[in-house]
Amino acid sequence: MESGETIREAVLREVKEEYGCQGEIQVALPAHDWITTIAGKKAFWVSLGHIVKVNRDEVKNGDPHSIDEISWFKLDNLPQPLHPAVKYKLENFREYFKPFEK
Repeated sequence: MESGETIREAVLREVKEEYGCQGEIQVALPAHDWITTIAGKKAFWVSLGHIVKVNRDEVKNGDPHSIDEISWFKLDNLPQPLHPAVKYKLENFREYFKPFEK
């Protein structure tokens, strides 16, 4: 998030920057904390996950230095390994994803 920016504004800005398209927030998932060790030091994160609708025909890689490729997957067939925060959201907030499973 940038100074003075709301969570909603930050999410939509990140979608535009990283995926080159507009997004529409469908659901704000419950926040959760994530404590880990990075390079031998404790790190504390707060995960603010969202389910965002995009037009897949407009999506492009807006950050090729950080994103190797963009692909589409069904929730029951996601690539591994998952980022720990994503794994936590999927395991603990599954009911939020059910309306979007097809």
